[in-house]
Amino acid sequence: MLNLIFGPAGILGLTPFAVISAVTNSNGAIYTALAKEFGDDTDVGAIAVLSLNDGPFLTMIALGTTGLASIPVLSIVAAIIPLIIGMILGNLDSDFRDLLSKGLNMILPVNGFVFGANMSLVDIAKAGVPGILLGLITVFSTGVLTYIIYSAIHRKPDPMGMAIGTVGGNAVATPASVAMADPSLEPYVESATAQTAAAVVITAILTPILTGWVSRRASKKLALKAAASSLEDKETDLERTDSSMSIHIIKADKIITGKDLTLMTHGAIQIEDGKITRIYNHASQIPSGEHITVTDLGDKTLIPGMIDCHNHLALDTRIEHHLVKMNDCECEQTIRALKTMNDDLHAGVTTARCLGDRFYIDVTCKKAQKEGRISGPKLVVSGIGMRASHGHGYVGMPFDGPEEFRRQARENILHGVDFLKVFMTKVINATSFIYHFMSPEELRAVVQEARSVGITTACHCSGGQGLDDCIDCGNRLSGTRILQSQNARLKK
Repeated sequence: MLNLIFGPAGILGLTPFAVISAVTNSNGAIYTALAKEFGDDTDVGAIAVLSLNDGPFLTMIALGTTGLASIPVLSIVAAIIPLIIGMILGNLDSDFRDLLSKGLNMILPVNGFVFGANMSLVDIAKAGVPGILLGLITVFSTGVLTYIIYSAIHRKPDPMGMAIGTVGGNAVATPASVAMADPSLEPYVESATAQTAAAVVITAILTPILTGWVSRRASKKLALKAAASSLEDKETDLERTDSSMSIHIIKADKIITGKDLTLMTHGAIQIEDGKITRIYNHASQIPSGEHITVTDLGDKTLIPGMIDCHNHLALDTRIEHHLVKMNDCECEQTIRALKTMNDDLHAGVTTARCLGDRFYIDVTCKKAQKEGRISGPKLVVSGIGMRASHGHGYVGMPFDGPEEFRRQARENILHGVDFLKVFMTKVINATSFIYHFMSPEELRAVVQEARSVGITTACHCSGGQGLDDCIDCGNRLSGTRILQSQNARLKK
């Protein structure tokens, strides 16, 4: 069947030898680069397993299984032995594993040079339409298919499935290597090599483009899903309200009202459907009826709910060595966060803006508070605060380079944050020079990711060059007090 469709006389002009060589061999260098850009540590670590197809091993098995070739068992074993030895040594000796892992980034470009130098442009041109077609077949049969499978397993779009849809440069040498094991395949080596070389070029162009496209598409879907979830929560809250629209009136000896915080005595406020609908200047104005419930606070003072604009749920300054305690485990920090929410609520805080907590504690508490499992103010959350490895930010986590910051920004967005938080400078400096720790490229990567899903970025910054960089990278200032900034400038 394969020969009828892909044989030299077939309409596609592809030999089974070329198809199997291309499909069973991926580009580890491209996958690693894409994993660092769009994946996580597990995706980067998967290169060790995927290395199985960076050579003739799977091609030999496929050809032998289909009966298209007679491959000696010894040749198959020889192709897999180096990988097995590496796995054994890496698991026995952690130092040896670290040594070899560092060598990965060194050999990737070298491999690219070697494989590229052995590709003949004349042979690639000879491959023509069949070679291009082979590249497209590989992209869609391995990349698109694996993307669908990955996304189904993880129950969310996973762009790393698409990253597998490549043909490795070493696949060009696979036909010759397999023909050495089975000389009967020698007549097909030249055509298979040319078609495979063309597929290498086609997949090296298409796969990164498609991986980036599905990644951007996935980010937008997640943002829309988060927005839809927020809307559903609001609709649920409305459904829980009393359909009879009962009226609740609260009386107090003193009530502070309005933007100017006017003091009113012996008044009352009227609440309908969870909202203040009327203010009575005197208790004598309060209506009566079966649907009206009156609560008398006596000599207490009733004030508007306060908004804490800068909060860290797990950071309690009342505790000795509170900064050091930011290294506590997740359980300890969660306990402090729950106490903070309870204390804030009893102090009159009804909304809190959380500017960075570890372990996504603020995100978890927001969800639990919405579900009615814990009490506390309404939370506006930023997830993991991002700082440079040498910079300020006890509540943040350290990162280096634009891609690490970009990856964490996307992880925060995936968790459903309301905005992103970075630490640019210290709170205040003892000298006239204000240190700044994030590069413009690192900050710009975070701002770009925030803008892509319609949220903002909050910068911990006291002025100086760090403030200039914040503005240049697209952050807007609103009601900001600039400290110790001799060269700060405001731009529209």
